Amino acid sequence: MLEVDRTLHMKRDPQELEFALTSSLNLVDPDPEFVNRLRLRIKKPPSTVLEARTFWEIYVIAATGLFLGVFIIWVIQHFTRKIH
Repeated sequence: MLEVDRTLHMKRDPQELEFALTSSLNLVDPDPEFVNRLRLRIKKPPSTVLEARTFWEIYVIAATGLFLGVFIIWVIQHFTRKIH
């Protein structure tokens, strides 16, 4: 990794710093297909549709959960009474 000394940055010319960075970093040629896909995803992000629940859907989900919870508790108590 490139060692960075903060005192040298104040004294260095920006061109010297740029030369030091370009000489220490490897150039990379990106895959053109990847770049094109990324460009398309940035220009046109995928659409996301959120469905709003109605009051009755929420009521049915909550009532079903409550009913199943009570039923499970009842079944557990029913079997533990038979064992004892």
